[in-house]
Amino acid sequence: LVFALTPQVLIWCNTVAVEPSAACMAAFAVLSALYYLRAGTGAALYFFFFVTAFAVQFRPESAMICAVAGTLILCLKPSELKQGRLWLAVAVFVALMIPHLTHLFSVKDFDWGGSGPKFSWSYFWGGNFKVNSLFYFMNMRFPLFFTVLFFLGLAMKSPATGTWQWREKAGILVWFLLFWGIFCFFPLTLISIPFVAQPG
Repeated sequence: LVFALTPQVLIWCNTVAVEPSAACMAAFAVLSALYYLRAGTGAALYFFFFVTAFAVQFRPESAMICAVAGTLILCLKPSELKQGRLWLAVAVFVALMIPHLTHLFSVKDFDWGGSGPKFSWSYFWGGNFKVNSLFYFMNMRFPLFFTVLFFLGLAMKSPATGTWQWREKAGILVWFLLFWGIFCFFPLTLISIPFVAQPG
């Protein structure tokens, strides 16, 4: 619902840009990971890896969604790391990723349209950090209400358990920090492609 009601997303969904699809599939991969952790079946496990293998192929940074899924497994159900079926599914996932990895290797020397380095601290200090951060508070292309809900969700304890539930919140935190953070070091600021960094 947050994704569908974000103005920047609605603007870009009227184009042929890949970013809306990349963000949507990243969310689908996270949801499939949560479904697998709840259902615990082999079918749910392979569904999760098939969805994730598809989701990582939209943009180069899309592969970071694997770190989010890994965080969820590590924090919510670490016992799964001892299951042989998980590592068999990982092997299938790697096999599915071979064409994508080959493609990334073949275009590794492209300049991505920039004249300088692909990533640099100079972009971070040169304005990207400020622009990318203020995007979530200016209430123009991303509603401030959603930002407030994000911080409230982090700050509040669970009404049911009375605990902070940091393990449950770790996935969303990693998701935000990775996809917001990468554009702080990239020549393009988040002002032009912000919704890739929007968790959930």
